[in-house]
Amino acid sequence: MSAYKVIDKALKTAGEFYIDLLQTELVFQEHIASRKLYSSFKTIVSERGGNLYMDVVNDTEYMWLVNDGKSRVPDVTFEDIKAWTQLKGLDFSKQRIWSVTEELRENYYTAGGLLVAPRRTGFIDYAFGIADSMGINQMVEDEILKQIDVVIGEEGQSKAIQLTIS
Repeated sequence: MSAYKVIDKALKTAGEFYIDLLQTELVFQEHIASRKLYSSFKTIVSERGGNLYMDVVNDTEYMWLVNDGKSRVPDVTFEDIKAWTQLKGLDFSKQRIWSVTEELRENYYTAGGLLVAPRRTGFIDYAFGIADSMGINQMVEDEILKQIDVVIGEEGQSKAIQLTIS
């Protein structure tokens, strides 16, 4: 990977930017009770087939549940909510677990949830939509080409390099 040190560094920086956007959306949606999901993002840059790939990953077992919402929780039980509170390290009373279970069975957007966060799902799409609207891919490409010019020692020489970010 050392041959691609300049590109690797730029991709890791971009990954941190995406992580910041994901975390910001999690805060907005109030999905930060234990901060486990929030804190578990990382950037991995890997070389495959002569190309470099940047992936933002999260190994939290309930990430897709948080992102997809009701489509992933069609039938919530008391035991599901109890297990969820234990997994997140929360101390809910039996009465509160039953209350949450009933609210979720009736409507994923609970009354309390709507008050604190009008959006409760799709944090990945929102974060990546913001990145797209900001033109992050073009910014990353421009930064990589500038860094290559610095390494080569002559401004504009990177124009001969094909760089594709998708």
